[in-house]
Amino acid sequence: MNTPPPTPPGLPPSGCDDARLTALRAAVEALVGTGGFAAAAPGGLADDVLVGCAVAIERLLRCAEALAVEMAGELAERSKAEHGDDRLTVKHGCTDVVSLISTLTGVSKRTAAVRVKLGKAVQSGVSAVGISNESRFPAVQAALRAGRLGVDSALVITRMLGDSAKRVGYGADLAECERMLVLAADHTEDQGFGLSADQVAIMAAQWQGHLDPDGAEPRPVSWKRSGVCGCGSRPMAASKSAAC
Repeated sequence: MNTPPPTPPGLPPSGCDDARLTALRAAVEALVGTGGFAAAAPGGLADDVLVGCAVAIERLLRCAEALAVEMAGELAERSKAEHGDDRLTVKHGCTDVVSLISTLTGVSKRTAAVRVKLGKAVQSGVSAVGISNESRFPAVQAALRAGRLGVDSALVITRMLGDSAKRVGYGADLAECERMLVLAADHTEDQGFGLSADQVAIMAAQWQGHLDPDGAEPRPVSWKRSGVCGCGSRPMAASKSAAC
């Protein structure tokens, strides 16, 4: 069986002519071509501008990472053994989807594996009979797409709640915990508390005990020390400045 050579890193397959792909390319080229990144170089910026740039660039990064994560999940879906010789790994001469992503993008296999894991967790799609399949973590998926949630926090939420779901299922209680954890990790000024991934992990561990008291190990935590308080109807956190 003849397979095409792997696509060089950073280059999409030849013959692609899709409006979404064209828009992504144009956005990157416009920012690079106008010197947008150079203009945001830190040297000479006033303190408040430097802080503002750091926050704005991080949201840009979160949006880009969210797209990379969802693409990785779909690449994994289309590389399943059930697709036979039509799977993408075969078409590109790669042994597995992690190698495929690493070859296409130039990222490390570790980074590719993280993207695949999270991409699978938040993936939504359409079944073979045309039925829409919602993501198991719709709140995480929506927050990633909006640039409100980073990959580190999303991994924490999906991993820890996914462990609980193995015992209690994806019910209303788990969905409510997911929404509250996303709110806790939300970095937009008007909506979230902006907790770090480590702080979110502490909160998620507490809620694992609430969801599955028989399956979760006791985790004594000093909430005052962690900057996270309580586990009521919604998470409460110290101010962002106090949590630094």
